[in-house]
Amino acid sequence: MITKQHGAEKIAAWLRHEITQGQLVAWAEEAIREGDFPEADAPELAQVVGRLGLADVKDFGLAWDDCEALLKSLGFTAKVEITAASIAHAAGVAAHAGQCRRDVPLCHAEAIEEKQMKALALHERVALKRDLKEHQLRAGDVAYLVDFVPHPTLGDEGAVIEVFNVVGESIAVATVPLSELEPLAGDDVLAVRRRNVSGAGDAD
Repeated sequence: MITKQHGAEKIAAWLRHEITQGQLVAWAEEAIREGDFPEADAPELAQVVGRLGLADVKDFGLAWDDCEALLKSLGFTAKVEITAASIAHAAGVAAHAGQCRRDVPLCHAEAIEEKQMKALALHERVALKRDLKEHQLRAGDVAYLVDFVPHPTLGDEGAVIEVFNVVGESIAVATVPLSELEPLAGDDVLAVRRRNVSGAGDAD
């Protein structure tokens, strides 16, 4: 079971460079897929874990302020301790955090298609607009919209999606910007393709 303590420890491990961004994102997406949260803390944990899953998306990133806010929502506070032997490491952490988020203007109306935002609803099927090679998914693949993830600076929202195979088994959970999803239309046609799970790339 994933608790608030687990979430705080993962954030702390990332800040200390004990895990990579990729490992943090992979952990978050697996946690979302399992969905094993204490009932009382499920809403807060789902939001935090969903946000961590977007750490590798350029418009989101994961800066120090983000980590502070996430830790606070979990009931923890962040504190930096610097000693003579750790100054270089602390500077590296600060530089790492500063590089992880691109400045996003507060006025973001042009970045979000309002029509599309209104058309997407939780627990409905959506289509990917680009390939997700790390999950062996292609543009046009159909997924279920599981949750929304607010942007830290009012930019394009994020989304948690889950993909199932043709027999109803969950095969992937991913976090993507909402703008990379589109609603299904009446003239769309579902198709079947083989998914390569060996990690060698997509099958033709």
